[in-house]
Amino acid sequence: MLARETEIPVVSVAATLRVIVSGLFFNGDQPINSPADLKGMTLGVGPKIDAQAYLRSLLEHGGLTLDDVKVIDPGFAHNTLIADGKIDASHGLTYAEGIVADEINEQLGRPPARWLLYRDYGVPSFYYQLLVANENWAKNNPATICRFLRATKKGALDYFKNPDPINAHMFKGNEIFTLAQHTAISSATMPDWQDANGNFFAQDVEIWKQAQDWAVDKGVITVPSDPAEYFTNEYLPQN
Repeated sequence: MLARETEIPVVSVAATLRVIVSGLFFNGDQPINSPADLKGMTLGVGPKIDAQAYLRSLLEHGGLTLDDVKVIDPGFAHNTLIADGKIDASHGLTYAEGIVADEINEQLGRPPARWLLYRDYGVPSFYYQLLVANENWAKNNPATICRFLRATKKGALDYFKNPDPINAHMFKGNEIFTLAQHTAISSATMPDWQDANGNFFAQDVEIWKQAQDWAVDKGVITVPSDPAEYFTNEYLPQN
């Protein structure tokens, strides 16, 4: 949406991870049960425009504004900052930062992390991860995209059947997460690759419409357009 508003001709050709699963997480013993409880707290939320908009949505549901909290950029240290009690809550993904947080809490004898998920507080549950292409290139190379998506679907199905070799490969190239954490993340994300009918990649205009309405309301974008311009299902593999 941001790209198209600045006249970069990108189009989403596939939704991969289909559900937004980010939110604010915090130690399980924190007295936080709703956004209103965040008043006066220190929150770790980076400067990305979407993360800041998520936070504003959540705070509004608690009758709060940014003036009611202290926001810092945690960089990549949010789990450490929370574990050390230097911040009260932080932006993160349930299947990434959340998995690491639960490991830390278990080691420290604390209860698991708890969450205020953005989708429960005003942020529509729009597609979280997409495959995108230059719109003009896509129109001129439809078979290439279709074959790429067909190969991606085949790879995903193979991965679901036997994720261990790929998890080991990812760990070798990305040691930010342990092998156990890569395994847990893959298990958590698998259900988000397919819609309720078991279809890969397909997108729905109503979900894009909800995302656009929210983005306009929060000032993420300023000029709404036809939501159908953001995506296409033309290149989905038929088998």
